[in-house]
Amino acid sequence: MVFSFSCYYKQPKSSYHEFGRCCHGWPPWARGSCCYGNGWHVSLGGSEYSTWNKNISQTITSRRLGQKKPKECINALNNGFLLASIYSIPISLLGWTYGYLIIPLFITDSITTPIAISYFSISSIGIFFNALSFVFQGFYTGIEKTKVHLSVTITSNIINAYLNAGFIYGKDKIGYLLGNQTNSFFDFSNLWFWADFEGMGTGYQEN
Repeated sequence: MVFSFSCYYKQPKSSYHEFGRCCHGWPPWARGSCCYGNGWHVSLGGSEYSTWNKNISQTITSRRLGQKKPKECINALNNGFLLASIYSIPISLLGWTYGYLIIPLFITDSITTPIAISYFSISSIGIFFNALSFVFQGFYTGIEKTKVHLSVTITSNIINAYLNAGFIYGKDKIGYLLGNQTNSFFDFSNLWFWADFEGMGTGYQEN
């Protein structure tokens, strides 16, 4: 967690007020992680390692391409997957299994802590897939086909936004937020037909 200590001193002065508000109650050595959306990665050095792994994959892939050895480019991709798995799988399992022990080290609140533990445990699974995405980025940049990775990134974000809306609001609340009428020609909330349950209700206030 040493990386989070350095992050504490990298906050711009304009963010000090927000920094103190959102990280109130956290020990000083952990506040850098608190104000990062991907603090789990920052704390354990995951982002640095993923970037390093991506750069290696990109460098070796581009070198093999320049040497007119396109078939050997796949070796860099496979090795990148191996390196990413070696560090990300243990970290993902650690976060998933011991989140209930890790989160109370940073925040203790009767309402926030249980939610944070649940969110932390689930989001820890994504560390593995995030590490793989770095490898893919380096590989496709190395073979000069960044369009492929860009298309996948855009598509995955669209799917992510669609699923988030369904899980957070639910079908009925999406219809309310969109202002759909029962007699409208097309009810866009039907696009979330699978989310026929009560959502979290964020931003939803019924008169």
